[in-house]
Amino acid sequence: MQRSGTTLLGRLLAQHPDAAGLSGTHTDEDEGQFVQDVYADDHRMGGPTRWAFHPQAHLTEQDVAESSVARDSLSKAWAPYVTDSDASVLIEKSPSNLTKTRWLRAVFPDSTFVVVTRHPAIQALAIQKWSGIGGSAGFGIEKRVDHWRHAMSTFRSDAAGLGDVWVVRYESLVAQPREVLDALAASIGLARFDFDVSSVRDQSSKYVDYWNAMRDAPRGWSHPPVVIGGFGFPGSYTGRRALSRLYWGTRAAADREIIARKYSVAAADWGYDVDAPGAVSSDGLPFAI
Repeated sequence: MQRSGTTLLGRLLAQHPDAAGLSGTHTDEDEGQFVQDVYADDHRMGGPTRWAFHPQAHLTEQDVAESSVARDSLSKAWAPYVTDSDASVLIEKSPSNLTKTRWLRAVFPDSTFVVVTRHPAIQALAIQKWSGIGGSAGFGIEKRVDHWRHAMSTFRSDAAGLGDVWVVRYESLVAQPREVLDALAASIGLARFDFDVSSVRDQSSKYVDYWNAMRDAPRGWSHPPVVIGGFGFPGSYTGRRALSRLYWGTRAAADREIIARKYSVAAADWGYDVDAPGAVSSDGLPFAI
C-alpha cells in the first residue's frame, strides 16, 4: 500500500550491483505503473485511498489474454527507465502490484514478489493528506483502514501456492534494515552486499502519537494534542484547523474504538496489535506466505 515503505525498500534493493530499478520516469516515485498502458494504474482506479476496491484492481491469470504480448509491452515500456540494462534482477515498485500477483506471475513466470506492509492505522494516517478536505482533517479513517484490509486480504488469497512471495513489515525494515536486506537478497538470489542504510529513518512516530491520543482523548476536545502536518487540501489555515477541531471533538475517539473492534483480527493476521502500533509479533525478518 502507499506510504508503507515500498519506495524505501525498492531503492535500497536497487543499490545492489546485480539489480536495477526504474528512474527518470517523471512520475510518482518512479513507479512502473505510470509509464505503461497494459493495465489501469492506481490514479485511474481512485487514488491511494480507494484503488483496491476498483473492479480492475484485482487481476489473475484468467485476465491474461496473451502473456508474451503483455510481457513484451511492459518490458518495452519500462526499458528506457531501467537504471542498468545489464542487471540480472529488475525491481518494479508499484503499490497495486499487491493485487496482481497471479496476473504478474503468469506474465513473468520467474518473478519474485516482495510485499511491504505497515500497521493499518498508521498507514491510514500516513495517507490522510491525500484524502480530500474532510479526510485530511481526520474524517473517514475507518474507510482507509478497510481499504488496507481489503487489499491485504486479496493479496493473501492470491499468494497461496504462488511461491517466491515474501512479506516485510515496514516497522522491521526501519528497525533492522541490514538484516532485512540481507535476508531478502539471499531469497532473491543476489550475492551478499553491503547496502547503505544510512538514510533509513522511522517515519511513524507522529502517527503513533496521534493514534494513541485518539484512544485517550475525552470526547469534546476542541483540537488534537498531536497535529499531523502537511495536510494536502486547499483552503485557508483557519478552515483547516476548524475541520480538524470538528473531527477531534465529534469523531476521533469513536473512530478509534470502531477500528479497534472491527479490525483487530485483520491486523493480528499480519503481526500487528491495534493498541500497540509500534510493535510486531516476530523477529521482524521477511517471512514467506
